[in-house]
Amino acid sequence: MTTMKWPLIAKAAREVEQTLGTPECRNFRRKIFARFPLVADDLVCGAVAVATAHGRGSMGNAKANTWLRIMQKQLTLGPFNVTHDDQALDDYARAKAEAMAASLSYRNRTVDASYAATRRKHFWRMPAPSGIHYSTLSFHRYVWPSRRIAELDVIREGLKEARRHRLNLATVAKPEQLSASQRYILLNKLLAASWWRRKLRTQASRRLDQFMRMVKRVHKRAGIYVSDLVFNHWQQRQAANQAMLEEMLAVNQFDQEYTLAELSAKGVGNRDIRFMETMMRIRETEAYASHNGHRAVFVTWTLPSAWHAVLQNSGEPNPKYNGSTPRAAHAQLQKLWAQARAKLKRDGISYYGVRTAEPHHDGCPHWHMMLWVAEDQLDALLATIEHYALSIDPEEVRGKKRVRIRFEHIDPDKGSAAGYVIKYVAKNINCTQRPGEIDKYGRPMESSAPRIAAWASVHGIRQFQFFGLPSVTVWRELRRLRDHEDDPFAASCFEDWVALTKPDPEAMAILHDLRRAAHSSRWDKFIELCGGPCVPLNDRPVRPWRMKWLDPKAERINRQTGEIRVNLEKLGVYGEPVESIIGVTVTSQTGEAFFMSRVYRWEVKPAGFGGQRSGEAAEPWRALNNCTGPDIQPREPNPQEAFEQQERLEAWRASAGYQAELEDVERYEHQMREKMHQKFARVPEWQGVTEYFPPELLSLEDLYQAPTRPGRATQNPVTSESRFLWKLLTSSSKAPQRQKLGIDDEQALRLAATFFEPPTDQKQRATWSDLLLRINRERIQSPRGGQMRADEALMIAAALWEAPAPVEPMPTPHS
Repeated sequence: MTTMKWPLIAKAAREVEQTLGTPECRNFRRKIFARFPLVADDLVCGAVAVATAHGRGSMGNAKANTWLRIMQKQLTLGPFNVTHDDQALDDYARAKAEAMAASLSYRNRTVDASYAATRRKHFWRMPAPSGIHYSTLSFHRYVWPSRRIAELDVIREGLKEARRHRLNLATVAKPEQLSASQRYILLNKLLAASWWRRKLRTQASRRLDQFMRMVKRVHKRAGIYVSDLVFNHWQQRQAANQAMLEEMLAVNQFDQEYTLAELSAKGVGNRDIRFMETMMRIRETEAYASHNGHRAVFVTWTLPSAWHAVLQNSGEPNPKYNGSTPRAAHAQLQKLWAQARAKLKRDGISYYGVRTAEPHHDGCPHWHMMLWVAEDQLDALLATIEHYALSIDPEEVRGKKRVRIRFEHIDPDKGSAAGYVIKYVAKNINCTQRPGEIDKYGRPMESSAPRIAAWASVHGIRQFQFFGLPSVTVWRELRRLRDHEDDPFAASCFEDWVALTKPDPEAMAILHDLRRAAHSSRWDKFIELCGGPCVPLNDRPVRPWRMKWLDPKAERINRQTGEIRVNLEKLGVYGEPVESIIGVTVTSQTGEAFFMSRVYRWEVKPAGFGGQRSGEAAEPWRALNNCTGPDIQPREPNPQEAFEQQERLEAWRASAGYQAELEDVERYEHQMREKMHQKFARVPEWQGVTEYFPPELLSLEDLYQAPTRPGRATQNPVTSESRFLWKLLTSSSKAPQRQKLGIDDEQALRLAATFFEPPTDQKQRATWSDLLLRINRERIQSPRGGQMRADEALMIAAALWEAPAPVEPMPTPHS
């Protein structure tokens, strides 16, 4: 279907659609078309095609409406349309994050209010009367309201919203099993607009491309491999990402400055470097296999026809299509390959090689594998793979197995394995190494390679995977350990590391051999030094060294969870510990050694933030930039000045003021350590929890009953009841009555602070605070020491405040 024919086809389809069904049906379809204007023509053509296939009568009209309902679900993520632009996506993600934040804030306020009410209720419980046998009572533990309840409610709400938007959120089945740190991380994600935006963008791109596959817009006569609409969006995002990398500047500890785009071009993110590394590994693996007498076989593995949306020859919809996505088809191939690998492992067959995934013209993936195996195990390997490849829908390939699974033996006399697979590698990575070539559908590689890259990126499909071979991560880390002539900074840092750590000599010798193989691009020698192929990672002499980053500036206590951070790990944007590879671990028969390979520490900032790029010309002279900044370089004083400074320092240290300040600091640190120990000391679960009052005693009359006065304001006025209760708690004349009630001075002070607010007069509150601080300070500095007693505090409160406003409506006494 060419671009020129499409407007004519859409116009004709709209004319036919106006004749289908009743006015109510046409109105129903018109609402769907108006909701998705970007793909309205595709919806119209699809509905007409479905109706035509069923006769255009009532049956065809009903089938068309049903098909539109299915497409509407495909094009929506909850209330969000996958056809919306990036600005609408940003606004929607921000709205979802703000809604989660508002819900959490509301639930926290509700929990705090419930906690306060419960606390007041249990403080006013009367003592248990005498004459009751406690063996006849049933006690229940009371759980105080906490913010954990609010967090769990918000997490459940967020998980429900994520499922509503078809977002996969990896978490435990029961939120109650999450620890405080796990709840904190999950809440940070649900409250972050960036998380919602990334998840929604990924899911929207995949569902939009799948919709295009279902309406015949992805095949060799239209948008090959991936739809034109999704491909254009992908290209725009790639251009935006590249522009962002060019605008960000990275500076290391040696004052070297690069843009992030320049640093990205130096690694495997550069498609030319990735192509050369992949071909080197295939070529050197073939050299190792040839040296050890192993046979090579090339495997092409395809799924049954039910996984293809469009017929290859005609471009018409496949009547057997099961509606699977490219990602689901790739998962099916992975499942079959896992079953084959398990069988091969049980049979003791060792193999190694590389697997590449690439799309058919309609986006359905298929695999190419280059395998090396011992000659006596070759037949068993091929038989096992063929068995599992034909285990689904075997009846459709009877007599033509090559349609599903194809084996091609590599003859060294006719060509190499690397030469055989180079076109597949170039097609999936970069086409610049083989210009002028075309793919099997007749498309130029220059246009096919970017569309394949977009297909893999949109659907999250890994294009290349080596198996049975040493870790390429170790190979890349070893190549970071460079010589002085290549990188003097990295070389000197490595020498300092060796001098400081004094590694095991045998491990050091193994590292030198591995470094020589890596720097000379001898992947075959690297395989040999790592113990050969098909060796488990833990049994190899070298493996990656992973470590969590530390943040010395981080707070000792996590304010959100209350947990003490033992190692001060650096936390990511959502609160997870940041872990990365920093080197390699080498194991020998005499010991184990760790070697750091990542010596550069980068600080990222905008390119216009300041500073001068290495090698760039300085900014021209202007009146604004000619001013010299303040001189903050420390100077070495002369001997006389240094002697006078030292004398002043000693005199200051011997002064009474310095000693008093030092004592205050030591006393403050001692108090803080005691408070921290009390706060975070491990206590039994039952300790500190108010026991539940038995239901059998609820029928007895309390000394005070809380009145039910609806509509009372939060700030309660001073009444006769509040004056009576304030005097009962603070007056020395009421001490006998408090003693009868079982309330000592300390408990009375706590009740007074709980149920009454300070007076609104700022002067009275300042007088109260100054008096308490002065008395406490005098008692601490006195020879006897000690804090202010509770009876003294009650006397001061009674003297300063006649009757402050209560926090809530006060209980009314019976007598």
